[in-house]
Amino acid sequence: MQYPFAEFIVYAKAAVTKATSADMSVGVSYTWDAWKALRAAKAPWLEVLNNVTDGVLLTWYPLQSNFSVMPPSAGATYFSEMIATLPDEKCVIQQELGYPSGFNNASSTDGSSPAAQAAFYAAALSGAAGLKPEAKRKLRGVMPFDLSDWPAATCEYFAQYYKISSPAFLEYLCTLGITEADGTGKPALDVVEQGIRALTTPR
Repeated sequence: MQYPFAEFIVYAKAAVTKATSADMSVGVSYTWDAWKALRAAKAPWLEVLNNVTDGVLLTWYPLQSNFSVMPPSAGATYFSEMIATLPDEKCVIQQELGYPSGFNNASSTDGSSPAAQAAFYAAALSGAAGLKPEAKRKLRGVMPFDLSDWPAATCEYFAQYYKISSPAFLEYLCTLGITEADGTGKPALDVVEQGIRALTTPR
């Protein structure tokens, strides 16, 4: 095979299906921006990878290049646009869908808020629930990221790991939970619960 990483996927898929079941879907993870760019560029290796996988796993955090948030309304058309980029007969798992709530005080730099986080999830999950049946069947899972904010020590660890000290990046990274670090629910918690329920209810 021309691309060794594609051959690796073939062996990995065989191992996964042997350990689970023959109909277990196996795919590769991409960020949404990378997936769009690769599809637009018609990267030859991507076509090879698509031929040996069952689906696509995506992550998306709607951020500007300076780590400030995009408007919550950006979520409204995401799922319909994303489904349209899939190769025929491929499924997709949204393995990470996240929007920070921001520090919501004078030190905030990313432009977000708990209300904006809730509005984003409402728009995105409503858009997913409203997909046409043939498109909705391709969507195998949606996982909001994250359930709770990380403790301060964890945030500090990942700031060092990523080697990024931008205040907006740290605010994004440390406020992605739909609950506070102590488990207290943010406005997005109820929105996500209702949105996932609507998404999984047959139309």
